[in-house]
Amino acid sequence: RLAESMMKSYSEGLIKKFTNVVGDVVVYNVVDPKSKFYDTRRTIQDGAVNALRFLIERAENKSNEEKKKKDEEEKSAPAKDKVAEEILFYPSVLVAGHSLGSQVAYDAINRLNLLVNQNEIKHYDNNGECSISSRHGLKIDKQLLGFITFGCPLDKIVFFLRENVPDSEYVRQQMLDHFHGFKLRDLNVRTSGGGDSITINNSLERHLDEVTWRNYFDNKDYVSGGLDYYHKLTNIDCQFGGGRFAFTHSDYWICDKFYKDIVINFLK
Repeated sequence: RLAESMMKSYSEGLIKKFTNVVGDVVVYNVVDPKSKFYDTRRTIQDGAVNALRFLIERAENKSNEEKKKKDEEEKSAPAKDKVAEEILFYPSVLVAGHSLGSQVAYDAINRLNLLVNQNEIKHYDNNGECSISSRHGLKIDKQLLGFITFGCPLDKIVFFLRENVPDSEYVRQQMLDHFHGFKLRDLNVRTSGGGDSITINNSLERHLDEVTWRNYFDNKDYVSGGLDYYHKLTNIDCQFGGGRFAFTHSDYWICDKFYKDIVINFLK
């Protein structure tokens, strides 16, 4: 009876955790501005975007010694070259997200790409090229080193929670797909409402599609899975051993192989 009680308690715990995760995912994916949860979604999104922008945009002046040497070499440097005295504080940025956090991180990266297109990211023009002289011409995807997701529900979100747009609103659906375009595959949206085929052009450049993305999942994890709706990424089936108990959604945090793969692929 003790073993039976323990197993029942364990099962109930898993169900509760699963319910909590699903509830969080549903709340975050609210798209109706009239919903009481919409402001929560916006607050989370804005916080993630601001945090990522801080890492990407932060710069600092070179040391006094470097500055003095620079001044001696170029005493008559024109004013436009003053930007050369700045360097990126974080020349390499690695973004990681677990569970719902992986969607929040994805949305932040997607928004970063939109802001680059609008010429609203400091030190970068709308072609994604850096203006700091030491990195002049380098693209923003050289600073955003990579994207790591684990326990990621993004495919399930696209399948179940993607904004429901009637077939007749095919132009609107194409615009939404362009807006959420970071590494998103062509979802084969209908381009005709029964008449002539209409495909709208996408003027947004995908400046971050070459960023390395590794997605870690386990088939025994009730949330994660391989990502098929996205391209230019690597899916890694961790195949964790659950032992007597099933694999849990948090086991990534204590897996040496998981960390080793990240070090090999991003930090070597």
